[in-house]
Amino acid sequence: MTKPRKELERLDPGRTIAFSDGVVAIAITILILPLVAIELPKSADQTNPLGYVWLQNGPLIASFLITWVVIITFWMTHHRIFRNFESINQAVVGWNILWVFAIIVLPFPMNLLYQVESKGSILDADRQVVTFYIGTMAVISFAMSMINRQAIRHPQLLTEEAHTRGIGESSVIGWTFSVYLILLTLCAIAFPNIALYGLFGLWVLPNAAEAIRSRAASKKQASTT
Repeated sequence: MTKPRKELERLDPGRTIAFSDGVVAIAITILILPLVAIELPKSADQTNPLGYVWLQNGPLIASFLITWVVIITFWMTHHRIFRNFESINQAVVGWNILWVFAIIVLPFPMNLLYQVESKGSILDADRQVVTFYIGTMAVISFAMSMINRQAIRHPQLLTEEAHTRGIGESSVIGWTFSVYLILLTLCAIAFPNIALYGLFGLWVLPNAAEAIRSRAASKKQASTT
């Protein structure tokens, strides 16, 4: 009785990957919609219309660019991790559903963040909106880390190439991102402006994670000699 059940849990990842790619495409399309409503100045006195548009809509454009980069980064990570799977189980499907849900939700807090910023400076950003925005990113990253955890716990799901190459490094980097975003979410509750600027730290995290992984590997090697 256990063998048939085990076979049923080994699912083809193709449909899950295709569905996830479609959701990412929709999320990116939704991001651009607020920018479509931007109009050039009607006054003939404006000699630099594009500069005027940027000054009037700077927060919206900046939010769009940052969120676009974040979604693309998460999608590339998703692609990299699922490339390791020859088959997936129900747990991977469940965590992936959470991942795509958070991806499609992310444009919503981005739009709210723009509305908050347009009413004042970035220092006046509402803590609830910033917490919602960064917290959604944390959910995306956490779900991705849990998918990678399934790959580590169930190596029978992996391809031969993934077995040979190993996936420990991607796990360290993934959890580093998750913990960092969770900390930023907690920071946003009290210091929303600091938390927003803390998003720039996402660009240096891979190097930091690699340093942590190398140090852990060195300690492990030293303990065995």
